[in-house]
Amino acid sequence: MSKRPKLKSDITVKDLADPTSVVNKADPRIRDFILTIPDKFLDSTETYLVKRAEPDDKLWALRISFAKEYNRVKDKPPDKNGSPMLMCMVNVYSGICFKEYMSRVIYPNHAAMAFMITPPLSYRKTQEMALTQGMRRVREMLDIPLKKKTTKTVTTKDGKTTTEVKEEIDHRAIAELRNTLKWLDDRQQGAIAQKLEIQQMALIKGEISNRQQVLPKEELSITAIEEKMRELKSLEAGGVIDMPTMDESIDGDTIDLPPFKAD
Repeated sequence: MSKRPKLKSDITVKDLADPTSVVNKADPRIRDFILTIPDKFLDSTETYLVKRAEPDDKLWALRISFAKEYNRVKDKPPDKNGSPMLMCMVNVYSGICFKEYMSRVIYPNHAAMAFMITPPLSYRKTQEMALTQGMRRVREMLDIPLKKKTTKTVTTKDGKTTTEVKEEIDHRAIAELRNTLKWLDDRQQGAIAQKLEIQQMALIKGEISNRQQVLPKEELSITAIEEKMRELKSLEAGGVIDMPTMDESIDGDTIDLPPFKAD
C-alpha cells in the first residue's frame, strides 16, 4: 500500500492562531514590524508592490533569502524544550547587508517589508506562465489574415473619383505564418525525440536491473550499456520499436537529456 503524501499547509502572514504563519515563525525582533504592515501591501499585486517598494539588488536578494529561511523552519517540530523552531534574521541578511541596513532601511519601510516577506515565484511556475502566454500569442499569429485590403483612388473620364478596394496576398503575413508553423513542427519533433530517448533509456535501465541477479558486476559496465544502445538502434531501424507519429500528442513534461553517443 503506497504511503499517502503529506499535504502542504497554508501560508499565512499575520494569523496568530496559525503556528506556521510568518509572524509566528519570524525572528521575535521583527514580529512587530510584520504586524504593522498595512494589508493593502499584502493583498496587492506584484506590479503594485514592485512600484511601491522599488526593490534594488539587495531587496531582491533579501526576498529570496527570507523565503529560504522560512521554508527551513516552517514544518520543523519544536525542540526538546518544546520551543518552536524560529527563523533567524542573521541567516536572511548574511552576505547581503549589515544589521544596521535592515534596522534603518528595511524594517521601518512597510513596502520593503511586504516585498521581502512575499514569496517569490518559483522558477518552474515562471517558466510555465511564460510558456502559456507565449503559446497564446502563437495562437494569435496563426489567426493572422493572409490577405490584406488595399484602397486606390481612381479618376474616371468624366472627372469623377471613385475608390477601389482590392484584396491582395499579404506576403509578409505568409512568411510569418510559415516561420511559426516551422517552429511548432520543430518543437513537436523535438518532444517526440526526447520521449523516444527517455523510453530507450528506461528500457536499458529496466533490462540491466533484471539481469543484475545473474550477471557479475563487471558486465554492467558502460560497454554493456553501449552494446544495448546499438541493439535498440538496430531494432528501431527494423521497425520493432513503435515510434510515436507526428499526430500523437506528447503528454507531460519533456526532459532535456544530453544526446547518448553509442560510438
